[in-house]
Amino acid sequence: MDNKQTEKIKAMTEGGLILSLVMEEAVKKAQVGVSGLEIEELVVNLMKKHGVEPSFKKVKGYRYATCVCINDTVVHGVPTSYQFQKNDIVGIDIGVYHKGYHTDMSWSKVIETGLPDEETRKRKKFLGVGYQTLLLAIDQVIKNNRVGNISQAIEQNIKKNGLSIVKQLVGHAVGEKLHEFPQIPGILHKPLKETPLLTSGMTLAVEIIYAQKKADIVYKNADGWTIVTSDGSFAGLFETTVAILENETKIITPFGGLLKEPGFDIIS
Repeated sequence: MDNKQTEKIKAMTEGGLILSLVMEEAVKKAQVGVSGLEIEELVVNLMKKHGVEPSFKKVKGYRYATCVCINDTVVHGVPTSYQFQKNDIVGIDIGVYHKGYHTDMSWSKVIETGLPDEETRKRKKFLGVGYQTLLLAIDQVIKNNRVGNISQAIEQNIKKNGLSIVKQLVGHAVGEKLHEFPQIPGILHKPLKETPLLTSGMTLAVEIIYAQKKADIVYKNADGWTIVTSDGSFAGLFETTVAILENETKIITPFGGLLKEPGFDIIS
């Protein structure tokens, strides 16, 4: 890697660690009776405390630091005053801008209270597939592999578990811009060798965007952002930023649930 790539990864590692800390607090905050706007307020305050900027506020027309996705919301959920209820699936998506570079991550959880019931277990199993798929996708982020290797790993595991990939939404490279090329689809839609080569110095936001039933999506309400499943079935979202080095893949956003036991229970 050249000096610019080295400096990029150093800055993104710093920003990614802060993002991970912010995300963990946001996910812990998501409990019965808490709203998306309260998650938003917490995240904004934590970013100020750590001296970083919200990446999402740099997206034209979007004025929040977070996206908060509830149940059938797939991505881009605008935070509202709705208070989370037992068994809601809540996905939190946050980006951090630090020293000229973005990092991006998402996490989903089931809101629990009291003893888990059948629906709790069903939804936690659904999210467990997304978490497992993220780890399988990260395993394919290796120098000289291809984007198609990541896509194939995502597609195979989601389909094996009887779930659906949201084809219109993709992961992406990330760095000076929040969304860069190459894109990382959740399906292998062309021969693997025709997909982009993974090279040292690349930084990627690997995303698992999937649904319980059909993966058709529509915009909800009139906010211009919130995307939901067309059949009302629930959706899941897991994302982390990784960097490809000469001899290893480095997780830039090392959230508690990645590669070690989660700090809270997501899988029964």
